[in-house]
Amino acid sequence: MNPWKRLLFYLFLNAIVSAVTTLAVLSIWDRTHRTEVKPVIQLVATATRQPTGQATAQATSVPPSSQNSGGVQVENVFGVGDLNTEVVLLKRTGDGELWVTGWRLEDENNHRFVLPELMLNKDGAIKIYTRPGTNSAIELHWGIKEAVWSSGELVSLLDQNGSIRATYRIP
Repeated sequence: MNPWKRLLFYLFLNAIVSAVTTLAVLSIWDRTHRTEVKPVIQLVATATRQPTGQATAQATSVPPSSQNSGGVQVENVFGVGDLNTEVVLLKRTGDGELWVTGWRLEDENNHRFVLPELMLNKDGAIKIYTRPGTNSAIELHWGIKEAVWSSGELVSLLDQNGSIRATYRIP
C-alpha cells in the first residue's frame, strides 16, 4: 500500500474514533449531570390602561395561597423617571418559599401592577420593569409606555387581602 494512502487511512480512522469518543463522553456527561427544571413560575402578565388613566396589570391564573408569611421588601427603585431603565427590585427576606401571586405593587397615583403566579425562595428577588418586554423567571414587565415612578413617591406592596407587606419611599 502506498505510504500516502496508508497515512490518509489512519488520519481518517483517527477522526472517526475521536468523534465517536467525544459523542460518548458528552452523552454520558449529559445523563449524569442533568438537572430537572420544575415549572414553578408561569409568567403571564398583561398591562392595560383603563379609561380613568389608571394602569393595571392582571394575572391570568388563580393565585395559590401563601405558604409562609415571612418577609418581602421593596429593596430599591432604579432609573426613576426613565422608562428604559425604570425597575423595582423586590427581595425575599424570610425563610422558605413565599407565593406572591396576586400581590399588588402600587404607587400613590393609583398605578397598580398585579404579580402573576410567582413564588419567591429564600433570598430570591424579582425585577419589575415598567416598560414593555418579555417576562422571565427573574424579570417581569409591566408593559406601560411611560415612566411611573417619581422621586419622593411611596411604593407599596400589598398581599392578596390588601394588607401592606412592604413599602419604600423613593429618594
